[in-house]
Amino acid sequence: MAKRYMKWALLGATVATMYPAGIAVSGISPPVFVPPNIGVELPVFIPQVPEVEFSDEVTEEIARRIEAAASFCASIPAPEYLVDCLGDALGQIARDLPATGDYAEARRAIDLASKKLRKLARENADPGLPRGVVRGRGGRLSSSPLTPVRSDRLAAVNREALAIVEEAETILLRSAEASTLRKVHYQTIAAAFGSNKVLLRST
Repeated sequence: MAKRYMKWALLGATVATMYPAGIAVSGISPPVFVPPNIGVELPVFIPQVPEVEFSDEVTEEIARRIEAAASFCASIPAPEYLVDCLGDALGQIARDLPATGDYAEARRAIDLASKKLRKLARENADPGLPRGVVRGRGGRLSSSPLTPVRSDRLAAVNREALAIVEEAETILLRSAEASTLRKVHYQTIAAAFGSNKVLLRST
């Protein structure tokens, strides 16, 4: 049942401002900024059923996408964009999950982490660096414009971001205690946050 209805949205991107590629700001080579798809209507994910039940396929896909978030964000050249990149990627995952059903608590935990990471980036924004949609490994785009953090605040911001990711992991593990079936799936999703923690610690 879950296989039939669980689909992942291909979300597009918009650009607030264009910046010439290759121009260094404060000695930092910015990511590649890309133009919007003018006049193209992007597909929107609309669930066909109100709930999605637990399945190995869906759980593994959620975990894969959380791990892929770290891989994508690591491929962006400037580490100042890392925290908001993770927030953006996790937000996209949360939006693709149903608000009700077996994965509802996972959606809330991932969405909460996304919002906190993006707020953290905004509160420590570097006005000297450009904000915009970026392209990472494999030509993949961020789903929204990213906010860079100040270089002198980078280490401190990453520590705060790590605490946010660990909080999401803890929420998921607590949710796993409800039943044996839930435990298997929620522990798998929680474990996927490990790659994000490694990235934040190493940057």
